[in-house]
Amino acid sequence: MSNSIKLRFKAGAIVLGLFLPISAKGQTSVEPKKVDFCDVVASPDDYDHKLLSTEVILQSSPHSLFLYSASCPSKEGFDVTTQAFLPDGWDSLPVGKKLSKIMKHGRPAKVQLVGIFRSSVYRGPDGQRFRFIISQIYSASKVSDGETRGRNPGTDGTFSDFWTNRRVAQA
Repeated sequence: MSNSIKLRFKAGAIVLGLFLPISAKGQTSVEPKKVDFCDVVASPDDYDHKLLSTEVILQSSPHSLFLYSASCPSKEGFDVTTQAFLPDGWDSLPVGKKLSKIMKHGRPAKVQLVGIFRSSVYRGPDGQRFRFIISQIYSASKVSDGETRGRNPGTDGTFSDFWTNRRVAQA
């Protein structure tokens, strides 16, 4: 190789070396922010449209799915109801199959998940104030009795009391 070709090759390698980190930096994926669910519903505007990772309880209702935490149940003046949307194909993955098995017959499941939180301008089909579009489910397990005390659904832990109480409160 001639000296001019070697020089051009070296110059090209240097230029490529300078710009490669810039282009690679622009292609990094966004990491979800690990948050406590109670912090999210207490300050919804701070988390609106953000990718979050959180641990919550997922339960079905007559018309939809919802998320809650026993640490911060809804009460008068503090509505934390959050509608959940599962990703396409969720039930074909091992964790999805486990979640489906746990949630049979309306049982709640404790889940570690990632998704986008939305502070809604309109209510969901069961009157939910917020939305959480789930993109990934990391884990699913049964909910123990201690984790359901003080939860959104009924004070005695029954699912039906929750919806009866919500209808009365909204009337």
